[in-house]
Amino acid sequence: MLGDINGDGSVLGGDVTYGVRFFKGTGEPPVDSCYLDSSSSYLYVSADVNGNCEFRGSDITRMVSYFKGGSEMDYCHLMPPPLRLGNPLIKVIPASSEGRPGQSEAIKTLKK
Repeated sequence: MLGDINGDGSVLGGDVTYGVRFFKGTGEPPVDSCYLDSSSSYLYVSADVNGNCEFRGSDITRMVSYFKGGSEMDYCHLMPPPLRLGNPLIKVIPASSEGRPGQSEAIKTLKK
């Protein structure tokens, strides 16, 4: 989840503290990460809230601004969230009266 730096399932001030501790060298790295072969470095997906595909102090600044209502969080284009409304490649399949559609129905719907 974008902004959930400490991986507890919510985006709160504790995520800012977690990020600051990481930068100071007294805390663990953000939990949501992947290794990028192209740059030989880690991308901390949930911590990159300004969308530049890096986790830097500017992301902490952006989170503080977000909490104050001054800016929005944005994701890295290399690692988009699993579902963004309006994405033409993803079609949301509503639940039927019998429950969720089966996998084969979902695949057929996505191929249309």
